[in-house]
Order: sequence, then C-alpha cells, then structure tokens
Amino acid sequence: MEERYKKLFQLITLGSSLIFVLFMIAAGIRESSPEWKRYQRQYRDIVIEKSGNRGQEAAARGIEFGIRQDILEGLGRIDRCQICHLGMDDPRMEDQAVPYRTHSGQNLSYHPDDEYGCTICHKGQGQAVDRKNAHARSEDVLWPHPMLALEYIQSSCGQCHLEIFGDLDDLPGTEIFQKGFQVFRQEGCLGCHKARGVGSTVGPDLTEQGKKTRHEYNFANILGEQTVTNWLYEHFKDPEMVSPGSQMLAIDLAAEDLRALITFTLGMAKPDMSFEYFSVETLKEFKGQRRVLSGSNLFPMICVACHGKSGEGKSYKDYKTGIPAVGNDDFLSVASKDFIAFTIYHGRGGRQMAAWLPRFSGLTEGEIQALAVFVKSMREVNSDFKTVQSATGGIQRGELLYRDNCAMCHGAYGRGAQVIKISNPDLLAVADDEYLYKTIVNGRGNTAMPGWGKFSSVEMADIIAFINSWQDIPERSGSFSASEGDVSSGEEKYHYLCSRCHGIYGQGDTGPAIFNPDFLDVASDYLLSEMIANGRRGTAMIGWSTAVSKQVRLSSKDVADVIAFLRRSAANPPDVIYPGPSFGSADEGIRLFQNLCAECHGKNGEGTSAPALNNQEFLNAATNGYLYATISKGRTGTEMPSWGRGSDKYRSLSTQERHDIVAYLSQWQRVIIKKQLFMGSDRPKLLINIGIDQK
Repeated sequence: MEERYKKLFQLITLGSSLIFVLFMIAAGIRESSPEWKRYQRQYRDIVIEKSGNRGQEAAARGIEFGIRQDILEGLGRIDRCQICHLGMDDPRMEDQAVPYRTHSGQNLSYHPDDEYGCTICHKGQGQAVDRKNAHARSEDVLWPHPMLALEYIQSSCGQCHLEIFGDLDDLPGTEIFQKGFQVFRQEGCLGCHKARGVGSTVGPDLTEQGKKTRHEYNFANILGEQTVTNWLYEHFKDPEMVSPGSQMLAIDLAAEDLRALITFTLGMAKPDMSFEYFSVETLKEFKGQRRVLSGSNLFPMICVACHGKSGEGKSYKDYKTGIPAVGNDDFLSVASKDFIAFTIYHGRGGRQMAAWLPRFSGLTEGEIQALAVFVKSMREVNSDFKTVQSATGGIQRGELLYRDNCAMCHGAYGRGAQVIKISNPDLLAVADDEYLYKTIVNGRGNTAMPGWGKFSSVEMADIIAFINSWQDIPERSGSFSASEGDVSSGEEKYHYLCSRCHGIYGQGDTGPAIFNPDFLDVASDYLLSEMIANGRRGTAMIGWSTAVSKQVRLSSKDVADVIAFLRRSAANPPDVIYPGPSFGSADEGIRLFQNLCAECHGKNGEGTSAPALNNQEFLNAATNGYLYATISKGRTGTEMPSWGRGSDKYRSLSTQERHDIVAYLSQWQRVIIKKQLFMGSDRPKLLINIGIDQK
C-alpha cells in the first residue's frame, strides 16, 4: 500500500514538473517574441521597403528593437505607447494601417509626444507593453480609464483648454467638442448640475464627471458595450431607465448632438498635472476667477431645461407640478424686474424652483440682476414712440381698444381706478404723449398697471388720442429742474407732508407709489413740480404751493428738494418688496376664492393643477398690484382666464371683487424675506410677521 502511494506521488510530481517546464518554455517563447517585437519588425520591414536609397535602407536595417518610453514628470505618467506606434511622427507612414500610421492632424506639432505622451489624450494604461492591457477595454483588465473611442477623443482637449464661461478657442480638430460646448450652453444643464462652482445642486457636480472610472458606474440597465461613454449616452436618452429614481429629464437631441454633449462632459474634468499645461483662462476658472456672464448667456445655461428655450414652460396636464411659462407675455407684462430677481434669488419653497442665492449657485448678484433684466426683455413690444408720433390717432378706434383692454381696471373714460383716475384734468394738462406712451407700454412695476407691449404703433396712437380727448382744460407746458435739489431737506419734507398718503417708503397707500422707478423714469421734473405745487383737483392731492397756509407752503426750491429726494429714493430701493395698498375685504375674498379659484390653485392655495399661491417666496415677490393685474388679465395659453374681461366659460369680476380676492391671498403672507443675500449670514433672515401692514 505504501509503495503504491509513493509511485502515485512520484507520478504527480513528474507530471507537475513537466507541466511547469512546458509552461516555462511557452513563457520563454512568448517573452522572446512578444507582441511589440512583431510590430517593431513589421515597422522595420515597411521602412526598408520605403527606402529610396542604400543609405536609407541601411538606416532602416539599423533600427533597434526594445522597450521605449517617455517619462512625463509634469503629468505624473510613464507612456510606452511608442513601443508599437513607431511611425506616429514619421511622415512616410501616412498610408499605413494602425499602429504604423503617422499620427493624424497637426496635434504632435503642438503636443510633442516626448512632452505630452499619449495617454493624457487617449487614456489607457501607458505602462503596458501589449495591446490588450494598453487599451484596457476588456472587462478582465482592471484599469480605471480605458482608451477612449476615437469619436470621443476630443474630450481630452477640454482638460487643458476649456473655459466653460468664456468663448471656446477655435482649436483645429475640436469640432465635435465645440458642438458639445454649444449644446451644453443651450440645454440648461446648469439648472440642475454644477460645473466649476456655478449651477444647482439637484444633480451631481459635472466638474469631476470626466474623472470617474468605469467602476463607479452601474451598468445593470445598460444594453450594449459596458463603457462610460455608452452609459452616458443611454442615461441622457432615458435617465429613469438607466438610473431608477433619477429626477433628470430625458434630453431630446439627435444622436450626433448627444455624442457631442458626452464629449464635452468628459472634457470638464481637471486632471492631476502641473499647472503649465493649462491655458491661463482655464486655470483662472479652476481658481474661481471666471468671466462675468450676461443674462442672455445665463438663460439658456440654467433656465431652459425646465422653462423651455422660449420660456414656454410645461403644462400641468403633462407634468405633475407644472413649470411656469416665464416667456408668457401676460406674465412678463405684470412681473416687475424685482419680482423676477426675487424669485431667482429665493426660489419657491416646496416647488421645483431652487434658490439661486450667490452662496448656493456661484452666480454673482450682478449676474442674477442681469438674468432678471433679460427675462423681462423677452416680452413683446410692437411699437416705438417715433412711429406713434408720426401716426394720426383715431379717437373712435382708441375707444374700442380702451374698452376691451383698459376699462376693466380704469373704468369708462378713466374714472374708475381706486388711486389714479387717469381722466383727471390736471394730470392730462401736463402729461405729454411720450409720458402716456411709456406708461402704457412699460406699465408700472409692482403696481396693478401692466405693460401693454402688444399694441402696434398705430393702435398706441389711437389709445393716446382717445385719452387726450378727455382733456377739458388747456394744456400746460414749461420747464423745471430739480438738479440742485437738496436730498436731505426733501426727505424731511416728504416725511412730514407726503408719507401719510404715499407711504413711508413711497410704496403707495391712499396715494400712488411715487418712488416707483417706472413712474420716475417717465415723469419729468416739470410734471412732478406741477403735481406737487398745484395738486390734482377732485383728489386728496392738494397743491402744496397754492392750497395750504403760508407756514407749510412749499417754494420752488422746496419742490426741487422733494423731487431730488424722490429720484434718490428710486435709485436706492428698500431691501424688501412692499405689497402696496389693499382695497379689498379678505372676508369677501375667501368666498370668491373657494368658488372660483380653489379648483385649480387648491383649497388652501397649495397648488394642485396651477401655481401654489400660499407660498411665502411667491407672496414676498408678488405685490397686491401684481396679484390684481394677474387676476384681471389672466394668462393667455394657460387655464388662467381673464377675470377682468370674463368669457363664455367664466363671468367677469368687478373691480371690487378682484380686490377682495387679492386681500384674501395677501393675508397668507406670514414672513418678510429680504430681496438679496444677507452678507455674513448662512441663510436668508426671516422677520416674523406680527401683522404686516398690507396697505
């Protein structure tokens, strides 16, 4: 028995030894003739064949075989790609197949391989000496960054040359990358993602996307090749399928544009290498020293993914929470720049609209203001004053236009508004056509007066002619200058004489809002002086130079002081948006709201199939005038009707009923939020509302 085991052990040992010897012989044969030696021999043979004389042939036969490498200290790499790619800088090899072919384009003239190597652009495993491990595309090669497919190779240009927030250099051979750059800037990617410190935090930061290895992706739901580029392609087409639970919207682009976007996305990463390889502009962006963005650049970069490229928004019929149409002309006619900027700053709590405060978004306050101005500029304006001046206005045509659009607030013949009766003879005596035109076309921000840009120049001339037909006293004209007015003196006089009607902050109370920039932009010093000095008959506005006792009568200098204070105040607005006067009854408004509005806006204003009105950010941005104008005009193209005009489906509401609804809505406001960022604070300060004065 023992002998038998000895023999078995000897046989096993002999067999194992034979296998080991055979393995060593095979390894020796393989190592004596590795893959790279075959490529080097074939390269030598091609060069010999291309030799034009004996000297060239002798040089070709003298090509030595061996390991070749570039040690790239600045890049932290060792590249051995030239072991196989011997002809990459040899112009004679242009007609050969890879790996003998000359490198395409002029890239090596800008990026010599002894300074840049190969893997900084092509990726792959630079220290490998065989094709499989160098390319690292096989699943059994555990290398984090496989060699890039040729169609995505331009992504590497972005590592050193990309300035996301500037103009991309017109680098030769980067056409796909540049197209991806344009797609990125036009599809609103930063509305959900951050890149180099700018954008939202809804999705992952794209700055390091290009550095993620394939082992950091889940390919469970990916059909086809298991590569990073294919994962991104499928994810962009159907985010929910690839990443269940993803909030990202599918990107509706052609395959060519999707691949360009992938190329650009991969190029945003910052590789670990010495700073001298980067362009100056790219380095500045990495340090946070980027270029200032205009509103026209910001809108497509951060807004269009949700609000649409023309601001068309998304219907509540198609999307659960809907997305407001910020390009809707009815919205833009009533929304002030303050309203838009406040909404960008603070977002809407509990809704999809995030807060874009500088400390969250990386935008500057100036950029947010520029974006608000751009959004406001999207509104329709079909007239210009020069053409209006040259047109002959028709009173009868103007009356029809006035009746259809203006009478619902101003009443028949301008006698119906609570604060400003535009038929007042003292107003019409000093208000010239330019004042009327600019007031109509631009409206008054944060008040109930929307801008009426939809009228043509002829229609505008007609309306002005009709309004002027009400004038029953001689026109007054003259000149007055408040340029030498004393602001401090004017502030004192305003406080004691004017604030009781116009409000401490000029926001309007029983009198109109006279710190309003839109009003002061169109009101000349002469018009203001006439209103202050002589007042308006039939109103509470007395003439402070004519209708009061000598003790408080204002001189011309006093009037100039008050005007100077008004203009200074308009240029330095308060840090909150004041709601303005309220003329309604909340008790009456609740009944109207529940009967007419709750079906869409929700019983408690929570927003079911229409915007949420019981929202603190919204109510801090929306003045009583904004609410009144929105109710009156409605929103064309949406389910929001014009309650001022009425329709076949809905009755019209009286002026008082609309004010009652506004009073009910405004009582939901519980806090006051300041307009802009509080410096030195980590969060916006909220002042608890212990009874906000709604007047």
